[in-house]
Amino acid sequence: MYFPLTVLESRSAIDFECVPPVGWCFERYLTLGGQRAYDIGLGCWSCVFSLSRLAGADREDSQSQFFPSFGDGLRELTQESVSAIEPALPNGEYIVMLASESPRLVIAGDEGDYFTTEVPRTFPFHTRASGSSIEYYRTRSFAFDEDRALFEFVIPLAPAARLHAEVVLKYEALLEQGGNATAVAISILDKRGPSDWPDDFQPEFKEHWCLTHYLIDGHHKMRAAANTGRGLTMVSFLAADKGISKPADIQRIPELLDVL
Repeated sequence: MYFPLTVLESRSAIDFECVPPVGWCFERYLTLGGQRAYDIGLGCWSCVFSLSRLAGADREDSQSQFFPSFGDGLRELTQESVSAIEPALPNGEYIVMLASESPRLVIAGDEGDYFTTEVPRTFPFHTRASGSSIEYYRTRSFAFDEDRALFEFVIPLAPAARLHAEVVLKYEALLEQGGNATAVAISILDKRGPSDWPDDFQPEFKEHWCLTHYLIDGHHKMRAAANTGRGLTMVSFLAADKGISKPADIQRIPELLDVL
């Protein structure tokens, strides 16, 4: 299930910032309390997808007052559950989805890091500076439409140092016993594809659809799921106009994710 949502009276510390271009391309940021927390990449279709954590991410702005406990976790999306979270979102247009996720933790430069594995197969002129220097989670990766692939990322807004080991262990036990837990994220979709490549290079795909979920609640749950190899559910608020993508692309995401 999924449905559209318009947020008009936000009380969130989270927002997006788009810097008008000085040259040919604009810069984009996710902000916390008015400070830039994440550089979410240039507004450029042919540039490599990038992630970079900034000083503003060290703020401790809490959205916790907006989130219900969800009890044993959500297994279906309801208007009541969405309304409880809505004040934690920036103003804008969204598609709201509930999907099952099986996260795995990735350390920059390690095996399984998107920036050192998949990127070189499609973007021949990339540099390591395009990559992430942060811990993040990966979930789905799959090809579709013959020459496109979707890559899904979950980016914690709170650093790992703020996680409490006893809380992670509590959720590990819950998941191991077959229980469910639910995280919440603001998401954006960026379509990226190389505009040029050497004659002797064949791109693996013509487009990477990079779906990035910025985790605003459920950091302990996500880490527990990664530690145990168990899945959890996640409510995703996909921003319709913040990514490098078109409305028709946004509309395809629920179908591609096979949302609950």
